[in-house]
Amino acid sequence: MDVHHHAHHEDKKSWKSFVWEFLMLFFAVFCGFLAENFLEHRLEKEKGNQYVRSMITDIISDSVKIDQAFKFTRMQQAGLDSLSTLFDHPPYSDATIKQMYLLMMKYTMNEANVAFTKRTSTQLKNSGGMRLIANKTSADEITRYIENAEDIESQGDYFKNNALNDIISLNSRIFYLKHIKGVTRKNVDSFMMKPPLTLMSNDQNLLNEYGNRLFFTSGVLINYNNKLTYFKSSMQKTIALLKKENHIK
Repeated sequence: MDVHHHAHHEDKKSWKSFVWEFLMLFFAVFCGFLAENFLEHRLEKEKGNQYVRSMITDIISDSVKIDQAFKFTRMQQAGLDSLSTLFDHPPYSDATIKQMYLLMMKYTMNEANVAFTKRTSTQLKNSGGMRLIANKTSADEITRYIENAEDIESQGDYFKNNALNDIISLNSRIFYLKHIKGVTRKNVDSFMMKPPLTLMSNDQNLLNEYGNRLFFTSGVLINYNNKLTYFKSSMQKTIALLKKENHIK
């Protein structure tokens, strides 16, 4: 009995098939890369837009803070000048001395520096978020805003920690601070009706130094207020620019 062996012939792939399969695989990987890159770019763009929106919110908040600070800082500057002037004309009457006490209490022992909102600016700095703001005009404007805010805060810190602190250190050498204990707006009239008050020191050199310090501190505050005024006037322009460049309504 004859046994016939049938050979199994496997179809061999031509080189064209391998090339085609390679190209299909390459294009599949390449398209996946493009899709992932597009998605990542889109997410970064959306994140950058969120930063811009958040920055606009912070600027609006800062504008309100400046308005609130102005209510006191402008009066404080005038109050420091008035107190300085009172020391220029000795001898001092009882009414003048009492006015000195009131002005000292109201305008040398308080401050209203603006603490700018740093929520967004801190994130932009710490997370490298500035690179996500693709629009260069917007990025430059935000950088300018942050730098100006920091400059103003530096001026405010100098006013509080140096100029005003020097005044406060002299208060205890010139005034009997016990006389202003419990004095409020409601009982100012009764304070003025108290028996005659005196200053703790009649050393004219010390009093002149105090007047000079008041004058200098007023100048520091004027500079601070001028910076706030200019900054405040530019805020709406900054907001409008950021909205326009990033298509925000």
